[in-house]
Amino acid sequence: MNFEKDFYTTAKLIDLQGKILQKRNISIADTQLTFDLKSLDAGNYLIQLEGKGTNVQKVVKE
Repeated sequence: MNFEKDFYTTAKLIDLQGKILQKRNISIADTQLTFDLKSLDAGNYLIQLEGKGTNVQKVVKE
């Protein structure tokens, strides 16, 4: 996932029941983020970015 530098401070990988599966801090210099989905079951997940604004992206693991 790509985004503006110095805009988001945290990222969460969330299942559709609202459980936070992974959480990480975002450095002010970061413009890219990846989550390792290998250990997760196939299905739909959300990535929520928070900072000066909030952005939620749907992710599908097949």
